[in-house]
Amino acid sequence: MPIVDMKYDRRILEMDDTELEKFVRQWIGKKTSKYDDVKRFSGTGDLGRDVVGFISKQKHEGLLDNYQCKQFARSLPTDTGLLELGKILYYAYLGKFTAPNAYIFIAPRGINKNLESLIQNPSKLQQTLVSEWNKYCANKIIENQNVPLHTGLKSFLMAYDFSKVSRMTVSDMLLDG
Repeated sequence: MPIVDMKYDRRILEMDDTELEKFVRQWIGKKTSKYDDVKRFSGTGDLGRDVVGFISKQKHEGLLDNYQCKQFARSLPTDTGLLELGKILYYAYLGKFTAPNAYIFIAPRGINKNLESLIQNPSKLQQTLVSEWNKYCANKIIENQNVPLHTGLKSFLMAYDFSKVSRMTVSDMLLDG
């Protein structure tokens, strides 16, 4: 079992969003040989992707894992988590890339209890995202535009396997061998 140095823990908690994304990109690239390539996307136009591990040479047309990095002064709130998940699934629906094989929230300070409960109950996570689309996603995915939950998008969300959504904290990262 790896030794957890509290200095590393504190350093990760002190990182800003950009530093966290860069750290996760390096960590993912070194921790596993699972990926053919690892890329960091950031800023406006990232389409809900922060760090993507491409499982095959097909990149966005093949299997991929998305690591959604969120650095907050507190635990990741439900509304932010659902918006980010809705965003990446919306752009996958549009064919910009395949839906994530794994979707991992990297939240150094953890996620709130409600979001944790939803992630631990994938059918409830799916149901909440679909039934609360207007509240969490419709007017927030694209600035100054409405993204309605029409029949095709709803069918896409209903077909996605929400058990692929998980979360990781600093402790999880440092204990991960």
